Amino acid sequence: MGTAGMPSGGVPCEHRAVTRRYLKEASRPLNVADPKVGRRVAELLVALEAGGEEEAASLAAEFDDWSGPIEVTVDEIASATGSLPPTVIDDIAFAHRHIRDFARAQRDSMFEFAVELSPGLTVGQRLVPVEVAGCYVPAGRFAHVASALMSVATASVAGVDQVFVASPARPQLVELPARAATWSDRYRTLAALLAADSRIRIPNRPDGEEAAPSSIQFSVTGSDGGPPDQAWMGGWLEVAAGRGVHVKWFGRDEPVGFTSRYDHWRYADEQVLHTTSAVLAGLCDLRIPLSMTDAHCRDVATVIRGAMDATSFGPA
Repeated sequence: MGTAGMPSGGVPCEHRAVTRRYLKEASRPLNVADPKVGRRVAELLVALEAGGEEEAASLAAEFDDWSGPIEVTVDEIASATGSLPPTVIDDIAFAHRHIRDFARAQRDSMFEFAVELSPGLTVGQRLVPVEVAGCYVPAGRFAHVASALMSVATASVAGVDQVFVASPARPQLVELPARAATWSDRYRTLAALLAADSRIRIPNRPDGEEAAPSSIQFSVTGSDGGPPDQAWMGGWLEVAAGRGVHVKWFGRDEPVGFTSRYDHWRYADEQVLHTTSAVLAGLCDLRIPLSMTDAHCRDVATVIRGAMDATSFGPA
């Protein structure tokens, strides 16, 4: 640093280029800037305004292949709730309680007031909820329960009299039981094949708790049963990827996809959680496509075990 505020390169600090680094990116760009999309949406809005519910039903048939009832009945809601595992219901209730309580605290932090600035001139603030709120819950690429909780719960706390929720119809929902059975079968097959290797441990679950079978989590241990050698982990994962099996690993130094860990979170204070780090050091996740067969499960397990054997770095 030659002069105050001036680095040796001669460029003022405030004018230096800052390298932008994305921690996470979408798998493919969204077409939000496509003018064709904007024009099509404008056309749909005009048609909806003119045709009302009849046009909405027509669009549901066109885009979602849905020709059934538009409104979900109380009985259907109760039936759907009853089909959920108790743990899922508890998790949703836990999230709802937190969101609702925060919304209440936020609402209570705002106050109505009136002040006379000069004789005859009184100004102030009133908190008046809107009469109707429309909440949209996505059901496509980003379908999350939080979308409903963050919109419906906050509107209810605000005192909105009528809250309407809209979501794309999912005709394939009737196929979910059969698909879940297939997924569970593939999960059990793959879990048994992986657990046959002493280096791989499948989580033990308490009675009554079921895994989400669309993916399988497993831990890789070192020869002493502790965390594995990190260089060896990265090595065999690369070998497996080269053979067509892509495994997510939560022990990477830098986040990849959705495998970030606590020390990657830039918004949190720096901390060291030794037990958590030891668990994440060998924690892996593998997606299970619905099209996966028993033969595919055997091939995947063979590739993973073979990649471990072929990697020169041995586990710690």
